[in-house]
Amino acid sequence: MGTITLTTVGDASVGTVTRTWNVSDADINRLVAWAKEAYPTAPTQAVPTPPPPTTTQALNRWGAGLMQGTNNNVQRHEYEASKAAVPIPPPIEAS
Repeated sequence: MGTITLTTVGDASVGTVTRTWNVSDADINRLVAWAKEAYPTAPTQAVPTPPPPTTTQALNRWGAGLMQGTNNNVQRHEYEASKAAVPIPPPIEAS
């Protein structure tokens, strides 16, 4: 049995929050296989056909993708909240 643990450490208002999920070994292997496909090593001019990423590289890239997606969601939420806080201007009236 494997685990996936997410720990958030913040200031006094947040503290430390940890959540651990128990995942079967087979499902961990599925996650790694997916991450290797989803986050391949980018080709370069020197290495046009790079080898697949290692397990560590794939999982680190998955973590980076998780953080980037979270960042995008937080910014979208803040943007939508700021739009909602601004009243719609009145229409221009012409007679």
